[in-house]
Amino acid sequence: MTEKDWNKIAQLERAIAQRWGEEAIQNPKGNWTDEKEQEYKKQIKELWDKERELEDKEIKVKQNGFFITQKLLNRETQANNCPVCNKLARTSKDDVYIIKFECCFNCYMLMVLGGRKGILLAFHLFCGHKACI
Repeated sequence: MTEKDWNKIAQLERAIAQRWGEEAIQNPKGNWTDEKEQEYKKQIKELWDKERELEDKEIKVKQNGFFITQKLLNRETQANNCPVCNKLARTSKDDVYIIKFECCFNCYMLMVLGGRKGILLAFHLFCGHKACI
């Protein structure tokens, strides 16, 4: 379908307009004016100034040749690795499961859904011995 099917496009536009209104199919530049452009630039400048002001307020400490905020140095660093599989917890769900069940979501599901066989399978998958894999 390299060539445009204008009837199909018109049909889709009508369906979109019917469901979400005429504004959904209009060109975004159609309603954009010079006044809106100036207001947008003003808002962006204000946002940038606020961010810069907040950044200047943060206390920075030089460590190993880099400036690091004091907040990062005061924060306790936690190893977000799963104790069962030693993989890095990538989602907040994994963090919750590590705190509550002492394993990541995948390990928990494998052990709960797999029952005894799942626990043995998890042990063999994650123990690291070549004979088990």
